[in-house]
Amino acid sequence: MIDIRLITENKKDFLPLLLLGDELESNIDTYLERGEMFALYDGDVKSMCVVTDEGGGILEIQNIATDKRYQRMGYAYRLIEHVAKYYTGRYDKIILGTGDVPSVLAFYEHCGFTQTHRIADYFTTHFDYPIIEDGITLKDKVYLEKMLSEDKEKHAFLTADKYVDFTAENIRVKAAELFADITDDTQKARIAYEFVRDEIPHSFDINSKIITAKASDVLKHKTGICHAKANLLAALLRSQGIPTGFCFQHCTILDDDSAGYCVHCYNAVLLDGRWIKLDARGNKPGVNAGFSLEEPILAFSCRPQYDEYFWPGIYATPHAETMAMLEQADSLEYIIKNIPNTVTLPMDAEGDKSTVKVRAMQKSDYACLPECLYQAIFIPEGMEPPPRSVIDLPEIFGYIKDFGKQPGDLGVVAEQNEQIIGAAWTRIIPAYGHIDDETPELAISLLPEFRGYGIGTKLMKKLFEVLRQHGYKRTSLSVQTDNPAVRFYQRLGYEIIGEGSDNAGHVDYLT
Repeated sequence: MIDIRLITENKKDFLPLLLLGDELESNIDTYLERGEMFALYDGDVKSMCVVTDEGGGILEIQNIATDKRYQRMGYAYRLIEHVAKYYTGRYDKIILGTGDVPSVLAFYEHCGFTQTHRIADYFTTHFDYPIIEDGITLKDKVYLEKMLSEDKEKHAFLTADKYVDFTAENIRVKAAELFADITDDTQKARIAYEFVRDEIPHSFDINSKIITAKASDVLKHKTGICHAKANLLAALLRSQGIPTGFCFQHCTILDDDSAGYCVHCYNAVLLDGRWIKLDARGNKPGVNAGFSLEEPILAFSCRPQYDEYFWPGIYATPHAETMAMLEQADSLEYIIKNIPNTVTLPMDAEGDKSTVKVRAMQKSDYACLPECLYQAIFIPEGMEPPPRSVIDLPEIFGYIKDFGKQPGDLGVVAEQNEQIIGAAWTRIIPAYGHIDDETPELAISLLPEFRGYGIGTKLMKKLFEVLRQHGYKRTSLSVQTDNPAVRFYQRLGYEIIGEGSDNAGHVDYLT
């Protein structure tokens, strides 16, 4: 079983192996303590290397050696592959210098290195005796480099911290057991995911009396809530150089909202250049999450009628407020009473701000209203969207016709990267939800790809502020009975005051 370890103490214990890669102990002493040492074990130690930080985003492999009895068995290749993944995102490239030996150069090129330059007569100048490798007397020193990921933001998704403690002994041992002889990252992700999902029960499913937060504790006690289990999955995958982050969902604690809300946690894993979502909460009747490289198969869907939604973005660290709560918790009852229910929006996985800004609507924004009006039309499941010409019908176009020219014409917009992605606005017109000439009727719209992230709630609350500033005390709206948004509006304080039918025969709630 292959296990690659970061050696931080007693480095000189490896001197016999180090001397295979560098014949002068005095030379080894110049880099051993300032460098990071990695040792590959397969039973006992088979191969090792020492890497130093040379500044400017450059690492140098100062020494790499494999026990002579086990050379040409792929150990050095595995070690270099691990080291490259370990430093990806933190450094720009790895360099190394070696003798001008065809078989050695071919090996490094197989590992992804390319030749950059050479120092003529290096070995004959620096050694007063011949250095012979693979039957060749060395003369020139050849330098090679291997480029690492240029996206330094990915480093945040690879590091260890208090809760994603993949340097812990039990995490290291479990990773070696799970990933023995496996080199494919997708396979590793699937194995780790299914282990955490199936072999580590959710604390509430087993009524656990032990509360965990750190990945190593989750593994030790074999239980944790979703946040703690996500820490363990992140630790196992980050130990293999696989970028792993955290995603969050606003969910009810019970099947309905009678007990309030919580922040549910699951993972995002970077595989083949794209993030996939994995929910290792643990399956049970009614919960059937799975591994998928396409559409995520999560533990819970979002129910808009209960104000459930996904927070946008991928976080590099666990949810701090929940971690603090778990540190204090001594029972599941404490968790239910104190689990946080909100998240601050992060930098997303690509390094751009994932926050959506909500602001008052300006005159220049009115041009977006036709598209917003069309997107506001409720389309029941299984029905085809209507043609865009539907907004030209007088009873619909009235919601935006000559907007801004009469009292009650107020609105707010949501924008991302200076692009409007949603709006909410009011008018006082004789339309579906009209109550009286003092009460503006409200309409709200979001582009489909931005629904389910809590942006609608932000739009509504911002619009309420604008309305209060203009002296309005209430609003009305109409919504079809089969629209899940009915519950959403009720949560915001709307009450049903009557029902009616539109021209298509739909029954509307008027509030």
